[in-house]
Amino acid sequence: MNPSVEFDSFTIHFNDKGYECKPIDQNDRMVYRINFNGSYLYLTQAMSRDRHMFWTSIPKDDKLHHIVPLLGSEIEKHFS
Repeated sequence: MNPSVEFDSFTIHFNDKGYECKPIDQNDRMVYRINFNGSYLYLTQAMSRDRHMFWTSIPKDDKLHHIVPLLGSEIEKHFS
């Protein structure tokens, strides 16, 4: 198993609140650890069967599936 590489944290915004986001390079995949209301939520991008990229949580969390794309958009805004 390859060790993870960590980068500097940044803040993303959702519902008028800031959340710390820490990028982690885990086995050549970028994973974003978000300190979300006192616990960690991990997001990454995946590719669908029809080759479209989408944001997903690790592990997949059906309770939060509606906010994952919104948080992913905030991550993308940070890098644009």
